[in-house]
Amino acid sequence: MLAKFEMLACQPTRSNPFVKPHSCAVLTCRHNARHWIYPANVPERAYQLAMIRTALLHNTLVALPTGLGKTLIAAVVMYNFSRWFPQARG
Repeated sequence: MLAKFEMLACQPTRSNPFVKPHSCAVLTCRHNARHWIYPANVPERAYQLAMIRTALLHNTLVALPTGLGKTLIAAVVMYNFSRWFPQARG
C-alpha cells in the first residue's frame, strides 16, 4: 500500500496572526502518522512512555537524573518524527 502524503499548512493564531497560509506547509505521511513506534528490545517504563507521548504532541523539555532514559526518549521522538515527515530529512 502506498503511503498517502498531504500538505499541512500553518494557520494564523492569536499569538501569531501574521502567518501566511502556505508559508510553513509541511508534507506529512498520513499512513505513518496514525501511530508511533517504540523499540521492542527496550523495557517499557511508564514515565518514559508518558514523556514520549507528550513530546510527540507538544513542545517538551525532559529533565531527568542520569541514567533514566533521556536519550531513549529523544531517539524515539526523532525516529517517529522522521517517519511522519519524510520530506524533512536533510
